[in-house]
Amino acid sequence: MDKIIRAVSKDKRFYAVCAETGYLVRKATDAFSLSPATSILFGRALTASAMLGIALKDESESLAFRFEGDLRMTTVSNSKGYVKGMISNPYWMPEENKALGSAFGSNGFLTVIKDLGLKEPYSGQIALKSGEIAEDITEYYQKSEQLPFCCSLGVLLDKESENLAVKSAGGFIISAMPNCEEELLKELDLNIAVLPNVTDMLASGMTSQDILAAALKGFDFEITDTVTPRYYCDCSREKIRKMLLSLSKEDLGKLREDEQTEVICHWCNTKYIFKPEELK
Repeated sequence: MDKIIRAVSKDKRFYAVCAETGYLVRKATDAFSLSPATSILFGRALTASAMLGIALKDESESLAFRFEGDLRMTTVSNSKGYVKGMISNPYWMPEENKALGSAFGSNGFLTVIKDLGLKEPYSGQIALKSGEIAEDITEYYQKSEQLPFCCSLGVLLDKESENLAVKSAGGFIISAMPNCEEELLKELDLNIAVLPNVTDMLASGMTSQDILAAALKGFDFEITDTVTPRYYCDCSREKIRKMLLSLSKEDLGKLREDEQTEVICHWCNTKYIFKPEELK
């Protein structure tokens, strides 16, 4: 079962989040029939979104990441660890000898939108540093929060499956508090520097608790809570019906000329069929 665990050092100088998101990512990649490359990119973004979304105070609040370049990708999460997303080209694959980061080209952007239910949501943007999801999220939070921040993500594909399906996914985030001392930061950096990448740790069978313990080796910390993340879309036939009701009579009349009208949700790829008599 997927889970996100949150921890804080006993001296309250840094906090950490670690996640296992294999089922969540597999559900998303299956829904959109993603290529191996987009499965990895989308899975990393969904994992980061879920880990950071649980910091929100209320379920009605949301956190969105929007990566824009040659490929466009958006994820949205909330305080319960529920996350959904959309991707512009599910079948994208990198050119020969090109890294996954090439999906966003050399002029891509990351926009982070935090909706706290106020008049206007907070929005920040940076130019993508590398197109590598974890590196760019780290860059954004270091600049926006002005505090040391580290994000590491991984998606492991099953090389024995026919379509290289997602086998497991996960990641961790460590962020310092304002009172964190320089010596402590150096020790954390040394820990992270010798860690294998997340994909290799997942391949070796390490759980989120194992990864967290390795990242925080030598530090006293306590796990504060555990959350079960989900890929969750709140679309429904009734919501789609209300959307259709917002169309003009002329547009609805044109739709009625077809044998059926098919509406596809961009967040989960669910198809809704409406007959001409329903549109009437």
